[in-house]
Amino acid sequence: MPSGSTAVSPVMCVDMTYPTARLWARTLGGDGDVSVSVSYAGTKTELSPQEVGHVKGDRQRWRLSGDLQIKPQLAGKADGWRKVAFVLEAGGKTGQFQVDDFYVDPRMSR
Repeated sequence: MPSGSTAVSPVMCVDMTYPTARLWARTLGGDGDVSVSVSYAGTKTELSPQEVGHVKGDRQRWRLSGDLQIKPQLAGKADGWRKVAFVLEAGGKTGQFQVDDFYVDPRMSR
């Protein structure tokens, strides 16, 4: 991802037991990081995704991010599935980034 670019994941389903996500990242050059936002269908975040964290890669190797709190409660507090897409935006003036293996896993909750 070059600086200034955006990538949007396919829509997936999560519920209140899926509070976190993680991904692998690598910085190829330049500065900045990758911001991660959530876009829940049928909510105000659908058109204005809410930022949930930043990921900075390592220049020498792939690095697993820390937990990103994906806030399923943004789509309501009732039980049941919510449709969410993740929006990744590469920041910085000259950054070049790679991201891979985006994980949303209820077993990662703490």
